[in-house]
Amino acid sequence: MSQAPSGSQPWICPRCEETVDDDPASSRTQGDESRPAIYVCPACGTDETFLHEAGKDLPGPDAWPLKRRYGLGGQSLDSSGA
Repeated sequence: MSQAPSGSQPWICPRCEETVDDDPASSRTQGDESRPAIYVCPACGTDETFLHEAGKDLPGPDAWPLKRRYGLGGQSLDSSGA
C-alpha cells in the first residue's frame, strides 16, 4: 500500500489484517526511501519500533500477516514468551 489510508475511513492493516480507523504509521521494513512506503496500523508501527529498539529483525511484508509481538511498554503478548 503506497498511498496512506485515511483515518476517517476503516482500512485493513496489511501487517496484522485488523480493521482500523486510526491514522496509519509508516512501516520500518522498507528502510530505503527509493521504495514505496507501506502503511501499517499504529499498533503494528509501535510493535516494529519495539522490535527495532530491541535489535530484533523485522519480519518483512513477505512474512505478513502476523500477530503483534509487543504491547505498550514492550510486554510480550505471545504466550510462548518468545
